This record gives sequence, C-alpha cells and structure tokens, in this order.
Amino acid sequence: MKAKSIDSDIFISHSHGDRDNAISLAGYLKQNFGINAFIDSCIWGNSSVLLKKIDNEYCKNINEQTYSYEKRNESTSHVHMMLSVALTKMINKTECLFFLNTPNSVTSSGVVNKTASPWIYSEIATAQMIRKPLEFHRQLGTKYFSKGGILNERLNVEYDLQLDDFFELDADDLKAWSINWKVNKRGNSLDNLYKLHPPLNSVIHS
Repeated sequence: MKAKSIDSDIFISHSHGDRDNAISLAGYLKQNFGINAFIDSCIWGNSSVLLKKIDNEYCKNINEQTYSYEKRNESTSHVHMMLSVALTKMINKTECLFFLNTPNSVTSSGVVNKTASPWIYSEIATAQMIRKPLEFHRQLGTKYFSKGGILNERLNVEYDLQLDDFFELDADDLKAWSINWKVNKRGNSLDNLYKLHPPLNSVIHS
C-alpha cells in the first residue's frame, strides 16, 4: 500500500469542507499562471473510505457484527502514518503552501488560532519546519486564502495553530498578481507573486 506522489508547484492545505474551494483555486492558478497545485483528496481519496474497506476485511470480530478495538487501532495507525509521511513528502517537494483559512479550518480563541483538524495542524507545522536552500528548491513560501464557511464540530479536540509565518492572500491580491503576471510574463509566475508579497524569513533573488 503506497500513496501516489506527483510533481506540483504548491500544496493547498484545506479542510475537507472546503474541497470545492480548493479545487476552484487550483483551477484558477493553473489557468492564469500555469501553476500545478496538489490537493490530497483529488489524488489519494478519503482515508475513511480506505479504512472502512480494510476494517471490513481484517478487523471484524468473530460475530461479524462488531469491530475489534485493538485491530481498528492498528489499522488506523498504519493508514494515518502512511498518509502523514506522504503529505510531508509532498510539502517537502512543493515550492510553497497555500492554506485556506476558513471557519471550516480555524477557530479563534482570543488571539490564538486553533484547529480541530489534526491533518491541518500537521501540514502547517511541517511547512514551518521545512526550510530548504534556494539552490535545492527555489524557496518555500507560505500563504493563506481567506473565505467564509461553516464549522462542523465532532470530537472536541483542538490544536494551537501557529500562523505567524503566513501572510494573507485575498481575492484582491490574486487579482493584482494576475494583472501583474499578464503584463510582466517573465520567468516563473511564483516569483512574480513573491515580489508582491515577499515570503517571511526568505530571501528573494532576482
């Protein structure tokens, strides 16, 4: 069992509830800038569907009506670990990360951002830890796109989400980027964005 890896320019971190928005953003980036975006669910599908198939095959008790708690824990840990490693590899391969900051992804407690999603928590933390030199991989930038949404709470677990290294990229920024790129279509379109919004803690080379 191996997660498929593809070549992409950016990684779009998002809530499952914002999947359609992520796909729309990926289409916009491809059409306007020739940028390939990675969306995990479009490539790997839903981990819950995979787990259901595995559990039905390997984790049922003798009566076939219930699941073994121990076997379910084991199958879940294997699938989640496999996907976690695959996501880390994709974030490591891509040049930068776009985060869709919506109520589906983030809640605020005073000045602290929180997320109920362990996947978003892991993706943001991974993006902040990976720092590759320009010679190896152009550079790592981080951005997030704000849009409204509806929060669906289930298990009440929240992670502190550190967004200090991110800068906001809204619809006006996307429009300015598109206009600027059409006028000065030289080099890489992401370089054009970095000149409008220099990534924090990064050095831009002309």
